[in-house]
Amino acid sequence: MISENEIDFNLPIAAQICTFLHQKEIQSITIEGGTQTLQTFIDEGLWNEARVFIGTTVFFNDGVKAPRLNGNLVSEHTILNDKLTIYKND
Repeated sequence: MISENEIDFNLPIAAQICTFLHQKEIQSITIEGGTQTLQTFIDEGLWNEARVFIGTTVFFNDGVKAPRLNGNLVSEHTILNDKLTIYKND
């Protein structure tokens, strides 16, 4: 059993977090993090659905790039002027 004090930050952390949460009988989580946090779960294959919103705002010149996602496109929806794309990790 893993406790919050036993997470080894020198090893892949996302899997350890998921193991800890599973031991607490938590079966579903939403990851709303920055690029590095999201990319960690993506790289470790610990995701099953991603919802990507793309807006029409054009006043951003620089910023943090979005995580790289390698899933299967499930659907695309237009919501007002924005686009919602849903991906699955099969």
